[in-house]
Parts: sequence; structure tokens; C-alpha cells
Amino acid sequence: MAGLRKTSIGLQIFVATISVALSIILIWVLYGFYVNIHSVRSSVDFMLETSASEIVDIVSEDALNKILENEISPEEYFAAQKKLLDFQEKALLSSVYIVAKSPNGYLLRAITVFGEPMSPVKIQSPEMVRALESGETLVFLDKNDVDGLDSRVAVSPKTLKNGAAVAGVAGVDVVEYRPIIMSSLKILAALGAAALAIALAVTAALSKRISRPISKLSEFTHKLAESNFSPELSLEKTLKKSEIGTSDVFSLAENISLMQKKLGEYISNLERESRARELAETELKIAGKIQAEFLPGKEYESAGVEICANMRPARQAAGDLYDYFPLDDGRLSMSVGDVSGKGIAAALFMAKADTILRASANLEKSLPKMASRINAALCANNDSCMFLTLFMCAFNFETRELGYVCCGHNPPIVKRANGETFFLKCRPNIALGLDENAEFARETVFLERGDTLFIYTDGATEAESKNGEFFGEERLLNCVKNAPGSPREICESVLRDLDAFALGAEQSDDITILSAKIK
Repeated sequence: MAGLRKTSIGLQIFVATISVALSIILIWVLYGFYVNIHSVRSSVDFMLETSASEIVDIVSEDALNKILENEISPEEYFAAQKKLLDFQEKALLSSVYIVAKSPNGYLLRAITVFGEPMSPVKIQSPEMVRALESGETLVFLDKNDVDGLDSRVAVSPKTLKNGAAVAGVAGVDVVEYRPIIMSSLKILAALGAAALAIALAVTAALSKRISRPISKLSEFTHKLAESNFSPELSLEKTLKKSEIGTSDVFSLAENISLMQKKLGEYISNLERESRARELAETELKIAGKIQAEFLPGKEYESAGVEICANMRPARQAAGDLYDYFPLDDGRLSMSVGDVSGKGIAAALFMAKADTILRASANLEKSLPKMASRINAALCANNDSCMFLTLFMCAFNFETRELGYVCCGHNPPIVKRANGETFFLKCRPNIALGLDENAEFARETVFLERGDTLFIYTDGATEAESKNGEFFGEERLLNCVKNAPGSPREICESVLRDLDAFALGAEQSDDITILSAKIK
């Protein structure tokens, strides 16, 4: 898409894979560092606990009592110090001493490697106090050592026979075992860097192996689109199987090749269908023009009548008809019909019916006989079982009588000069083309000066809105009643109301209307 920055699939695969690899390596290094620190600290704590418990046994209980009572001789105290010093050097400890409670409640160093007995240096470590009170060995980080260095310290309490509480203390400065931790961290970092280098190499090779066939396919599909899916551009000729790579991508390539063939067939079929459709539409347009030539003009006016007619086909060719022409005896014939079905078949049947209608008018003066003759002609060789509903009438200008025959058609509307509007009563005769023995009855109505006859097909009453509602006879009756007086104005008003009702919904049937006003 325009405006979007494109990123190759190879780079996307590389970034995604290396991100996962980096995350795994980072987690592994951090976890290894944590485990290493925990392991070193556990080893140191175990050594300190062991050393602290041994310290109180190095100096005899008798010497400890003398120290606590300040009765030990310098020689004895030096000998005890010598034992502590030897133990400290052997155990590689930073500090070794024994603590005891003074009479005022402070913890004092009873004996140290260096220094006087019951050293006045106050030790206020809460952990040491808790160890002496609970009798449990504790290991903790001491930040208040005399030399100012942080130390890992173990305190192991012991109660002398006389009830005095003392504790052996063994400590190691943090700086002593920190290099061990840092050394392991360097090793882990080196291993992590090596793993990252391997991951980069493997990821680069993998992304190239995956993306290269897809890129090749992408190039081919681009060329295919530019060539308008030309069958001359073949996947087999353009790409080798070795270039396509894995079986999955090769399967995709085969599917693209199959799609190209199917699409080519589809385009070929579509072109043939388009040409056939264009030819059919052209033929329908020609048929519609020929059909229109069968019909009289949309408007007619004489000394006794004014007529306006309009036909809207649902397709290029319609199955409706309207006609008007003078008869030999001076009457005016007017007809509106509706052939079953739509399209070219209905249009051909309509042309046949209109030709027979005009021919029958020259042979018969009686409307029922005209209807019978038309019916017999339409029934002959009617294998398609098509039929025609027809309202045909003849107006006598001298007597003002309108004789009519309704052959299964919608009843017309009569609008009197005084505004009274009603549906004309019609006998339910059968439609033409169904029964060759059918009989038809003539009916009459008198139309005076200013009266209007409005004939229509069911395409008007059955026009649908977008909600599927029919226009209906009541709406049509009111529309004719409220329309201005001339036939043209009535037709225009009806068509306008039909358009407003449909609101753009597709026309489903042919609409034909004819309005005739008596002068």
C-alpha cells in the first residue's frame, strides 16, 4: 500500500527469530548468575556455620571461665589466641572470635585473635543477641564489623557448665568471595556471547533459506499480475524446484500455478460470457426499438378525445402493450395488455398479440368476437403456455357509450368531470391464450365531456418499495383523483408518485398506463 514502509520477509523472520534467541539467552544468563551467587553463598554459609560451631570448642571451657572472670594469665590467654589464629589461617577466615555478655548487658569479644580479653569494643548486632537468646546458629551479613568491611558472619551459641552463654563467631569479608562470583559472571557472559553469535549465524541462514523462495514467488506473482495472467508466463519455466526450496513452499508454488491456470480459464470464460451478454443486450435493445415501432405515439388528440400513454419496461424489451386506433364505423379502439413473463419472450408474444389485435379489429365489429378471435390465435401452437391479460374498449363519440371487454385484466379507473373517481366494474373473463373455447361478455359505460378513462397494468399497483410494500389500488385511485385534469398531467403525476414510493428500489415488472379524456 502507498505510504507504508515495506519490510522484507527475510528481515522480519530474522528480527523475530533473533529476538526470541536474545530473550532465551538473557534469561539463561540471568538465571545462571542467580544460581551461581546462590551456590557460592550457600557454600560460604555452610563453611561459616561449621567453623563457628568449632570455635567454641577450640578454647577450653576452663580458659573461657577464667576469661569471663578476668582471672586468666597472659600466658594462657596467648596460648588460646594462638589456637584461634591457627584455625583462622587454616579455615581462610577473615575474623574469628568468641563473644559473651557483659554484666551490663553488652556483647563483648571474650577472646579474639588479637587484643585483650573481654575487649571493651561493644558489639550491638541484633542477630548475635538473637542467636545467644535462642541458642540457634545464625548466618547474616554484618555491616558493623570493627574493621569497617561488610562480612558474612556465622554465630554458633554454647552454654558453659556454669550457665554462662558464649558464642563462636566466624566471618568472611564479602570482598573475599566476590571475585569468585564475578569470575562466574564473566564465564556466563562469554557463554552468552558465544550463544548469541551462533544464534545470529543460524538465524541469518534460516531466514535466508525461508525468505528466498518466498521472494522468488513474490517476483513471479508480480510479473504474473503485470502480464495480466498471461498463460505464456509459466511457473515451471520461470523457477526451478531447487530455487523454491522446502516442500511447503513448493506446494504453494504449485497451487499458484494451478490458480494461474484456473484464473486463465475463468478470464477466458468471462470474456466469452461478456461478449455474449453484450450481444444479448444489443439484441434486446434492438428488440425494444422494434417493439416500440408496433405501438402508436405516446400522445394523441382529436376533436373528441385526448390520449396520453406511457410504457416503462422492467428490461430492454417489455411484455406490456397499449394501442389505440379508429375503427371503420367511427368508434375509437383503446387497449392495454400485459403478457405473462418479461424479457424477449414476452416482447415477442406481445408483438404477436398486438398484430392479431389490429387484424381482428378489421374483421370484427363486435368486441366479444374480437376477443374470441384473438384468444383462438394466441392459443394456437402456444407450447410455452404464455397468456395475455387485456382490457379492450371502443368509444362511440355520438352516443358517448364505451363498450369494453376485460380479459383477466385490472379494472380501469374512471374519473368524472365533477371529480368523482372509481374503479370500473368488470366481469372476470379469462385471460387470452389459455382456453380456445372461452367466451367473453361485453359491458358498457357512458362517458360524458370532461370524463377520463385511466387504464393500467399490474406493474403500477404491484410496484414495490424498499420495504417490500406494494403501491396498491387505493394509492393509484387517489393519485388519479388528485392529479390535474389533462391526460399527460395524470400520467406524469402517477409516474412521479410511483418513483417517490419506490425510492430507488428496482422495478420488478413492466409499467404501462393510458389516460384518455373525453372532450
